[in-house]
Amino acid sequence: MRDLWQQIAKTSAARSYSLIIGVIVVALTARYLGPEGRGLLAVLTAWAAAFATLFHLSLGQVALHRAAGGKDPRWLDKALIPLVAWCLIATSLAWATAALLYYATGGRGFGSLSPLLLSAGLLIVPLLVWEQYASALL
Repeated sequence: MRDLWQQIAKTSAARSYSLIIGVIVVALTARYLGPEGRGLLAVLTAWAAAFATLFHLSLGQVALHRAAGGKDPRWLDKALIPLVAWCLIATSLAWATAALLYYATGGRGFGSLSPLLLSAGLLIVPLLVWEQYASALL
């Protein structure tokens, strides 16, 4: 029972850390970017989250399911490398899809976002994909 509570505490700590970082980011961006800049940041974050959600394929949950169903104590070693590899592949696919969508619509698909700004915003895609995997691995 103690192990269960330790696992719950670890997961809660990771979620709390994510929440605290989110609050700090909101406070800093609201202060320094102002309403217009904050809105732009929200749009960029939403696009990055959409691409990360589309391409992460819930592989973290798959790894968790396989770990729960097996007796292999080395499941983490076997899951980590494929998840890192897919994180890189998913990031590449997300960036390529965004570029294709941008150029296929002449930029209209992303509203008034410039290619440079969109590219900068999509730099967080690998972090968002990995966040999905890391929370499952915890």
